[in-house]
Amino acid sequence: MSQILQPRKTRYKKAQKGNLQKKLTYRKGSSVFRGGVIHLIACERRRLSSRQIEAARIALNRKLKNKFLIQVFPNVPITKKPNEVRMGQGKGSVIRWIFRIRPNRIIFSIPFNNIDINPILFQRLHSASHKLPFITKIIY
Repeated sequence: MSQILQPRKTRYKKAQKGNLQKKLTYRKGSSVFRGGVIHLIACERRRLSSRQIEAARIALNRKLKNKFLIQVFPNVPITKKPNEVRMGQGKGSVIRWIFRIRPNRIIFSIPFNNIDINPILFQRLHSASHKLPFITKIIY
């Protein structure tokens, strides 16, 4: 059984919905500091659930012997009330955890040596990008 990513402890049990602000430019998690690393980068604003991260991780891990880093972690709870519940009964229970993705955010990183670079790395990142609900690009 695959693990579901969620925080061990949070300050508040439930969070407000919020929005993905389009007018601001974000730089956190988008800078590439050193060479010898291949990155999978988001090109859109979306919500990334813990199940989607796990599916992409499994797709990367399938034939890849290299270590890779997951640069995102779902820390925002999404709640839902049961069907046919009347108004005024409070907020629903947490059903899943998400991470709010913004453009140029690094999702996965694979370090490599100049000798190690081969098409399998790009194939694995390409297959992992198919598991994600937004457009991605690979940079190195």
